[in-house]
Amino acid sequence: GLDAVASEIGAKGRRALTVLADVTDAASVDRLVAEVVARLGKIDVFVANAGAAEGPDHVPVVDLDEDVFDLVQRVNVKGTFLTTRAVARHLIARHSVDPTNGGRILIMSSLAGKRAMPLYAAYSASKFALVGLTQSLAHELGPHGITVNALCPGFIPTERATATAGALREPGESIDHRIASMVQQREAVSALGRIGG
Repeated sequence: GLDAVASEIGAKGRRALTVLADVTDAASVDRLVAEVVARLGKIDVFVANAGAAEGPDHVPVVDLDEDVFDLVQRVNVKGTFLTTRAVARHLIARHSVDPTNGGRILIMSSLAGKRAMPLYAAYSASKFALVGLTQSLAHELGPHGITVNALCPGFIPTERATATAGALREPGESIDHRIASMVQQREAVSALGRIGG
């Protein structure tokens, strides 16, 4: 997990700091940003990439549990709102002292935030919300020299894809077979005829 990533960054001659925080809690997020700034001096680029665990939300809306829906929105949307708000406050304050010092915020949305699919209602709703949040932030923060962009990747076979495949597979179907089917479906609608890797 975190220690392995920090070690990999350190091996490349860069500094890495690992801090645990609850992105759904404003006080925890504010402590995270304060600690990063105190220990590293500033934030130049922030990537909002927290995501709710995959699986239980990949069901038809009529079967979607309210608590599961709420969790996806709380982590994906509220978590992104709280973290970008805290970082934006730091970047605005820094820009007011040095107008040449802006910053970059990257918000991880998804292709599912531009085109919804069945069994992805909670996830898609959260990712559509992030596109809207990004657009609002871009207008608000642009005058402070801060750019805000959303990244909307398609299907990429990661650990999260394995969890999704486990939730979507048919009875008796292997996870590997479901992933292969997902890849085939995504490649068929991709302009390049392939998925990311």
